[in-house]
Amino acid sequence: MDTGNGKDNEPWQFCKKTLEETPKNEWNSKKEKLLEILREEYRKTWTQCDTAKCLALCPSVSILDDHEIRDDWGWREEDRNSETDKPDYFYGTLARQVYWEYQRQLREDVDFKDEAKMNPEYHLHIFNGVGIMFIDYRGCRSWFYDKDDLEKTQLGKRQMAWIKEAFSPKGAFANVKAVLFVSPLPIFVFSNTVTKMAAIKVDDAKEQWAFGHQEEMAEMLDALRDWKEAKPGREVTLIGGDIHIGGHTDVFYKGKRAFKQFTSSAINNVIPTKFQFLTVRFMQECSQPLSNGYAFDHHDWTKENNYGIVTVSTDSSDQVTVGCKLVAGSYKGTPKELKEFDNHHWSKNKSGCCNIF
Repeated sequence: MDTGNGKDNEPWQFCKKTLEETPKNEWNSKKEKLLEILREEYRKTWTQCDTAKCLALCPSVSILDDHEIRDDWGWREEDRNSETDKPDYFYGTLARQVYWEYQRQLREDVDFKDEAKMNPEYHLHIFNGVGIMFIDYRGCRSWFYDKDDLEKTQLGKRQMAWIKEAFSPKGAFANVKAVLFVSPLPIFVFSNTVTKMAAIKVDDAKEQWAFGHQEEMAEMLDALRDWKEAKPGREVTLIGGDIHIGGHTDVFYKGKRAFKQFTSSAINNVIPTKFQFLTVRFMQECSQPLSNGYAFDHHDWTKENNYGIVTVSTDSSDQVTVGCKLVAGSYKGTPKELKEFDNHHWSKNKSGCCNIF
């Protein structure tokens, strides 16, 4: 909703300008017009030939991120304050309705006559014995905002409790062997120090776990690791996107293998320059001492446009294997397959190359 041929053509910018030129007590009179503008953006995007073919052939389950609403959605005070004179909150409720119409309804029925009964934006599913959990960074900070905890946490107490319950001995994932843990952002990107340095110039860095929520992240990862270690043969794979490059990450706990992280981002965007990519890779490799036992090692990253394929399978002994593969190439070039890994291909550096805390 915040991309286009120019700022005036972006749905967000157009809606913002319209609301700023209208007295606040008359904003509702613009509602239907603005809703149609937002809906038209979905129609325009989803009817592009390749997109339409993909959507027709592939079942899809969506994850809410900021650009469904506006860049950095949920991280500004006006995104959750219904009394604000800025147009952001009112506009956000419109973009939310259209997101629910075109994306959320792909996974559940939405009662638009009683939106107060809507559940939070995080959700989980079990398909053919594989658990898939989608966590939320945006709705929990805006229309589902809890003022008592979100100033200090990444997910909020309710979402953290939901994660722990799902991974508990009698939780939703009690009878599955593999869980794909899907996050809008990768859990591991840079170390804490590097993330804070990056945040001086890039606001997006403030949304990353390493910026200021390391202990909460460890609490979440402990819940995933406890579930994995409770029964032999279980696997948890962390999946993220949004950072405009793609690659693989080995995650260690106290020097032993813990998780794989797979990042695929994005299928069509302006490719970073070689200098930009090398700068990011250098920052990814910067390390510092740990305080809670987790470390990570990035490898096989690409700056090319890419998408990811995740394959979950079991062998004759019922051992589960999760394979992750990037397919990458310039949008003007020929796609190429990059290195594929499974649970048997781990970095030789068992202590982890890059530490997060």
